[in-house]
Amino acid sequence: MPDKKVIKSQLKAKLKAILKIESRVKDKAKDIEVGDVSPFFLSLLGHEITLYGKVAHSITTTFGMSFYEQVCQILSESVGYEVQLQYKMQGEVNGEISEYLDTLLEDNNYKADRVKEIEHIKQLTTPGEAVTNPDSTVDVFVKTPDGVEYYIDITTVKPNKKEFRTLKRKLLKWTAMRLSIDPNADVRAFIAIPYNPEAINDPSCTKYKRFSAFYDRKDILVGNELWNVISNNTFNILDMITVFEDLSSEVTSQLKSELTKHTK
Repeated sequence: MPDKKVIKSQLKAKLKAILKIESRVKDKAKDIEVGDVSPFFLSLLGHEITLYGKVAHSITTTFGMSFYEQVCQILSESVGYEVQLQYKMQGEVNGEISEYLDTLLEDNNYKADRVKEIEHIKQLTTPGEAVTNPDSTVDVFVKTPDGVEYYIDITTVKPNKKEFRTLKRKLLKWTAMRLSIDPNADVRAFIAIPYNPEAINDPSCTKYKRFSAFYDRKDILVGNELWNVISNNTFNILDMITVFEDLSSEVTSQLKSELTKHTK
């Protein structure tokens, strides 16, 4: 069993390295000093809210999917899984599979069925060469000691209808490519959403219904489902939240320090 304290320490260090809180707060405070905000809004909101707002916006802009990929790596390695980020999938998609995907996913009445679709892909798969293509980069590749292979595409928490269809095509192509190299591989390709935007007040909830008619729910790992899969059920979303809570005091302290300088 991995040590949660060690994992949380690693995640906190990674988060601090990405966010660079101290320098970010100083930079935003300086922006205000040199006029990077109108005197009207500064008068309306006050210096404190303005600084908090600029720092929050800056963090939101900087904080991308790469952090979640790195979290996946830390958690997977902690339980003895093999993991690679930005993994280049190899294999080929034959003509029959390409035609099947076009027919399937361009049908306006398409009803997603993960089990049926993957079974059909297996039936159509033929041996292929170990080549790559533009859609073959996997955000997170994880292989368990018993040979299960996870191919995970981490996406935004609110994909639109078109994006769901595009992501579905990617999952099926990845499956076909891998099976063309090894027809016996245990391939499990998923779309992953780091947290559930429909359950902000209940982070552990994985009920997700956004555009539910446009995908098979079994294709998606939502919030806790993702963290449980890549950590072998040893680290959940509430554990993740405590990492951010621990860092919160440092952010607040730095902001107050800069505001104190302003009021002197």
